[in-house]
Amino acid sequence: VPVIAMDTPVNSEQLVSFIVFDNVAGGKLMGEWVVEQLGGQGNVLLLNGALAQQNALDRQQGFLMGLNTGNINVLETQTGEWSEAKAEEITTAWLAQFPKVDAIVAANYAMAQGASNAAVKAGRREEILITGFDAMPPVIEALKAGAIDATINQMPDFQARLSLQLLLRHLENGEDFPDRIFLPRIHLIDRTNVEDLALPVGN
Repeated sequence: VPVIAMDTPVNSEQLVSFIVFDNVAGGKLMGEWVVEQLGGQGNVLLLNGALAQQNALDRQQGFLMGLNTGNINVLETQTGEWSEAKAEEITTAWLAQFPKVDAIVAANYAMAQGASNAAVKAGRREEILITGFDAMPPVIEALKAGAIDATINQMPDFQARLSLQLLLRHLENGEDFPDRIFLPRIHLIDRTNVEDLALPVGN
């Protein structure tokens, strides 16, 4: 059965193409945003996803590339395994360990929410930027409510439409496509543009 993969690669001999969001570029954009918000310097903590997954590795690479555009001290990096509960546990320990934290950069929304929960409980939410990487409706609501400060929109609706279009063209016309097709658009959403109803949102 012909297969088109989205976001995460699959092992299939009949893989037609892999529609992929440029996680490195998305991470870099977020890292640069954090540098800008902090005025070029500060202490940052990184919450990464499952290290066995390429998208987690790519996002971390991008975050570091972006953060390296400023004088940023990365205090520590840990994997939250994409889990809100795990991220909250890690962040609680971090906040007890580090008296000065300027930003926590998380590789998905669940971990950003976990970090936010911990920061609120520690009474330190207002002093720490918290960013995520997803833009489903709950993420947008969290951004509007101030639970997180910014996120990256991967536009899964566009990914899904493109995947179906390519699969139909392959099945009906026998068309072949590149092994990887990178999505052309990357959006960072923060409080300055979250109310823009024209902005496509998704995972």
